[in-house]
Amino acid sequence: MNIKKLAPNSEVIKDKEMSIFDLTSDFLKNSNRKQVLQNIKFNEPSDIQLISWVQPNMDANNLSFPDSIMRRWPKDYFFELLTYSHSGKHYGRFEFPKRYSYSPVPKICAKLGLKTKDSYLVKTFLQNEEYKQWAIKKLNSDECKILNLKKPRKKSIRVTTTKLGDY
Repeated sequence: MNIKKLAPNSEVIKDKEMSIFDLTSDFLKNSNRKQVLQNIKFNEPSDIQLISWVQPNMDANNLSFPDSIMRRWPKDYFFELLTYSHSGKHYGRFEFPKRYSYSPVPKICAKLGLKTKDSYLVKTFLQNEEYKQWAIKKLNSDECKILNLKKPRKKSIRVTTTKLGDY
């Protein structure tokens, strides 16, 4: 309180270290582009990460030029182009990047004794009938569906009940 009396026009010092969430919300809602640029340059987020967080909330036409020069020109110039390509007047909710489901094929490769990076070989190996039969035995029915294999169903035994009146 004593500082307020000595310096009534002083501003509250704000921490400049920001997470990607804070940087994105600052980028989208703060119309003071000079301050946004300072925050981005201070924190230096990954260019791909910044683009992926900002992209769902911006017009693709405004984002296309900064995205095209991303790796060709210096990072500072990229940050400046990106910052000034948006007005900072975003109203409403943010949309954040969505995680997509991962492919189950590398896991299937590991079950079949292949390296996960050799997933492109599975289709070729499955053309061999012996390997195909071995793979069907090794995998469960869901994994067989992914590889378009038909797993033979287990035969169920029907139990018929007879009534006393049938005799």
